[in-house]
Amino acid sequence: MSPIPFSGAREKMKKPDDLLGDSNHFHWEFNMKMTLARKGLLAHIMEMKSEEKSESDWDVKDMKAYAIIDQGLEVEHQSKIRHASTTKEVWDTLRESNMANHIDQFDELILSMESVGDVMDEYRKMTILLGSLPADYEMIVTILENSTGLTLMDVIEKLLKDYEKNQQKETSEGAFRVHHGQGRERTMRQQPERL
Repeated sequence: MSPIPFSGAREKMKKPDDLLGDSNHFHWEFNMKMTLARKGLLAHIMEMKSEEKSESDWDVKDMKAYAIIDQGLEVEHQSKIRHASTTKEVWDTLRESNMANHIDQFDELILSMESVGDVMDEYRKMTILLGSLPADYEMIVTILENSTGLTLMDVIEKLLKDYEKNQQKETSEGAFRVHHGQGRERTMRQQPERL
């Protein structure tokens, strides 16, 4: 006699490729869009709540979409979205602040160019990658441009490490500001009002 399947409570184990990691943002984004679309929740990453939609229905579906995205993240990415209150904020945060996403887009560009016959050497690829970075990366770009003997993989690794270091610094500074601000607020509340 075969066991009766338990309906619904057991969650399917996620494969590592299903989770957003440091190098799969491009593919993860597509798969997550398809997951949200199948559940009728795709609109939640594309738009904020409009006045026409039922507020309670929108909020419930928005939290479902938020939870689905959260389940598709590795732990290091979950800390980036804790401040977000809507699914759109989560999506935008993951898209905009991710060096791995930038490198994924770069890889896709290189693959597209090579598929039409424009094969490039490593130096040209590095030049394109470094030239595509925002002004925030000016210092690391200068350091990498003046370094000798680096491969494209070395450059990518250094960019990812620099990005991770900056994220940790921002998280630490944010925690300090929050903690510091709470202390000041508490002190100000305890002081008597002055005329």
